[in-house]
Amino acid sequence: MPTAELSKCLVNDRSERIPALDALRGIAMLAVVACHLVFPSATSQFDAIDRVMINGWIGVDLFFVLSGFLITGILIDTRDDGRYFRNFYLRRALRIFPIYYLLLVVLFVWIPFGSWVFAHGMSGEYGQLHAHQSWYWTYTVNILQERSSNLDWFWTGHLWSLSIEEQFYLVWPAIVLVIPRRHLALACAIAFVAAVGFRAWWVATHVHRLGAYVLTPMRMDSLAAGAFVAAMARTASGTRALRKLYRPIGLIALAVALPLLAVYGSDLQSLPMSVPGYSLNAVVFAAAIVWLLDDPRPRRWLDSKFLRRIGRVSYGSYLYHLPLIGVCVALRTRLMNFGDAGGLARIAAHTVWVSSVVALTLVVAAISYRLIEKPFLDMKNRVTS
Repeated sequence: MPTAELSKCLVNDRSERIPALDALRGIAMLAVVACHLVFPSATSQFDAIDRVMINGWIGVDLFFVLSGFLITGILIDTRDDGRYFRNFYLRRALRIFPIYYLLLVVLFVWIPFGSWVFAHGMSGEYGQLHAHQSWYWTYTVNILQERSSNLDWFWTGHLWSLSIEEQFYLVWPAIVLVIPRRHLALACAIAFVAAVGFRAWWVATHVHRLGAYVLTPMRMDSLAAGAFVAAMARTASGTRALRKLYRPIGLIALAVALPLLAVYGSDLQSLPMSVPGYSLNAVVFAAAIVWLLDDPRPRRWLDSKFLRRIGRVSYGSYLYHLPLIGVCVALRTRLMNFGDAGGLARIAAHTVWVSSVVALTLVVAAISYRLIEKPFLDMKNRVTS
């Protein structure tokens, strides 16, 4: 694929989209939801289905790589625009803020929700969340989680990744603007290596390893991997290098990453996952993006209207799914008890739980996209013209 066509593929949230990347978003979102839908038996033992689903947390790594890839492509293509910062931040705000802050209003302001919390005996947990709400309004949930060594704040634990995204948006546009274009890929490679070093230092010097998973400096390798592909694809020599190397590098990373996931995937704070694991995932996903843009065959495999539609509502699905799981906690408890009988009962419990929550999440996300997100998305071209 020529460089010009690769560059055309790097457009995000505009009229020209790559359907395969929408499908990839959909896969990432379904993986994360699957991870959060795991429910162990009463003895807290995972069965074979659980062990597959628990590895769905790598969907967050895929989201990071996609974000670094797409955002960096936009920034490179618009760096000569006189309204570079204004347009970027306006477009990002219109895309991200409406439903995020709507969720916070529901969590912290909407009185009937508070009544539901107290009715279900969750007042203590909700009180802890309410007392720390300033971290949510300022996109610093990941810092709160590191300080408290707690990843599960009243069904809002997944918001740490959105905090990383926002912190990335704060600094990355300035870096792309300041660093000469010919040196940007090198800067991405340095950031990638630095993230691995930061995590190794954190694991070696801290008792609690959660910071290695949720803090932005520790996770910038995934963002940098996607950004590296976007920067390389903007030059003819870079495109040739990508096409030559993505297969061997991606396959080597995959060959190492899969055994790590099989053994340590259920403990994402383990040493093998904390230091090399996240970076290996990033390399695999970056290579997969190049593969999608270079080879039409995987694009045909991902040419699914279902996956593309899920990808279009993936932001809302990701944002809403964990609170919706919290709303369905009574159903979860009953299904766990039913599934403890084992055998077909376990399979039936899994099927009902996964299908019901996924369906509910997609319905809510689709309504949100149509009624809330799309009107703001339609404003993006007008406010930046």
